Amino acid sequence: MAERYDCHYCKESLFGRKYVLREENPYCVKCYENLYSNSCEECKKSIGCSSRDLSYKDRHWHDDCFHCFKCSRSLVDKPFSTKDDQLLCTECYSNEYSSKCHECKKTIMPGKEMSGLTGGGVSEWGSQLDLASTQSTGTGKETTEGERVDRFARHLTELRFK
Repeated sequence: MAERYDCHYCKESLFGRKYVLREENPYCVKCYENLYSNSCEECKKSIGCSSRDLSYKDRHWHDDCFHCFKCSRSLVDKPFSTKDDQLLCTECYSNEYSSKCHECKKTIMPGKEMSGLTGGGVSEWGSQLDLASTQSTGTGKETTEGERVDRFARHLTELRFK
């Protein structure tokens, strides 16, 4: 005769049923979920055995509930940031909290290279900021491209060390 294999908690037979082992003890799915499942931060429902449990700093979410607080885009398998315990996609976080260029008011995205300010051109920054080929200084004389690059480099350096 075969040995009985019962749920560690409710003692019901697990023969022909799904079960979960925890600390070498078998639990029926119902008991395991009631005893050990995490609650979703968003919907407050239990995250069952058949769902993926996404966690961050002892907080848990269902796949469908793990999204950006501002734009509601899914954050599953994507980088994200937090502010005041709210999950934010990198785009929303950057738009809300990153430094803005004083010249064009655009967000300076994290991780952007600032090394394009060499030689006589502005490379990536030139197209991003739509710098004109000449610019009035308010004194009646136009600045040269070198002067604009120098001023812009100082501007980026100030932003970087704020």
